[in-house]
Amino acid sequence: MKRILLTVFLLSFFVLSPAYALDFAGITLSNETANDVIVYFFNLGIAIGGILAVIVLVRAGIDYTTSQGDVGKIEESKKRIQNAFFGIIVLSASFLLLNTINSSLTKVNIPQLPKTTLTETSETPSSLGVYLYNAKGESKFLDKSNPGIEESFKTKSIKMSNANEYNYGAILFYKEDYEGGCSWITNDLSDVSVSSGQQNNPPINKVGSVIVFKQKPSSSSVTFYNNIDCKEQTKEYGDKYPGKKSSCTVSSTLTNQKIVEACSDFVGKVLSVRIDGDAGIVLKDGTGRCQFFERPAYYSCVNTIKSSYVYSPSFVQEYSPESFTIIPMYIEAIMKSNPIIQ
Repeated sequence: MKRILLTVFLLSFFVLSPAYALDFAGITLSNETANDVIVYFFNLGIAIGGILAVIVLVRAGIDYTTSQGDVGKIEESKKRIQNAFFGIIVLSASFLLLNTINSSLTKVNIPQLPKTTLTETSETPSSLGVYLYNAKGESKFLDKSNPGIEESFKTKSIKMSNANEYNYGAILFYKEDYEGGCSWITNDLSDVSVSSGQQNNPPINKVGSVIVFKQKPSSSSVTFYNNIDCKEQTKEYGDKYPGKKSSCTVSSTLTNQKIVEACSDFVGKVLSVRIDGDAGIVLKDGTGRCQFFERPAYYSCVNTIKSSYVYSPSFVQEYSPESFTIIPMYIEAIMKSNPIIQ
């Protein structure tokens, strides 16, 4: 019992001493930290002592009831029960004493770990460019270093992160390698399965590949030719179709148009295109096949459309461009999301 009281006295001394500091193995704890540690172990000791006293009390009670008239065993059990009760009283009294002197002495201030906010591992619109989002809100940033769009990533919406001096746009393709049906957008798109006027029209329900571009307002124009190398085919059509022309120039940008409506006097099929100004052109055939052509860096003529994805003179499956969209853009800033085919 003397040892119990001595232990309580020493702990009380350490807790009540404001000048106490703990030095151990070259580590110095401040007064406040040392007090918190000591109070913590003091409370822990009282809890453990209380549990042990209860265990001793229960065990002594069992021995007492099973003594079967053994006087020595009965007396030993009574003594252990008395000591257990006395120990509980001493522990309770020491706790109440410290709590009466200063209630903060029996409260442990364990510092809380800083709360962390879970953020998406995918990129947020901090970098300039185009972001794809799936239904879970996970994002995918598109630029030249991007490995492309995985088959498992199902695009739900698209957001543009623009600069003050220019805005981004995108051409969306249904298939990989920039084939299949396609549409263009220059604004945020909340749902890829819904058209927005002429943008995303027809809707691209599944985005397989994307061409990213910077918009550049300009007086761009394109000229369609019914011959390769941006030349007019006059011999074949001149006499047969009087009044018709072998070339046609159009300047309306960001507008889906049919070639027969924009070029009512054009004769033949579009076999080459000249692009004047900073622009590109999207050509579509009547079945929804779509292809993007950018202006060549040093020569404005796209020499031939023959054998492309949107033109086939085959008798088995003949198709050719029937509609178009001129897209003004910074030619040097066109970014394809799959570096393999850049």
